[in-house]
Amino acid sequence: SLSGDSGKGSGRSIKGFNLYAALEKNAGLLASHGAALVLAEDGLDGKKLFAAAAAVLKDERKLAEMSRNMAALGVRDSTQRIYACVTELLR
Repeated sequence: SLSGDSGKGSGRSIKGFNLYAALEKNAGLLASHGAALVLAEDGLDGKKLFAAAAAVLKDERKLAEMSRNMAALGVRDSTQRIYACVTELLR
């Protein structure tokens, strides 16, 4: 939800799994491969977030590069792999 320049969200997870830490780790991994932009929380507000997002969206070369990098990191058959693992666990 948004309130002025502040945004807030929530997430739930299973016991023993730190969702925030996992999201931070994932963001860092994506950024280290040029597939995402990570902004420091300190001093971040809606205007700075908008400006950063707008800068990427306006830069077609940067956006295309990030898209290629994201695609290279993707696991195309992840759904099938997860299904196979869950099916095997249920046996």
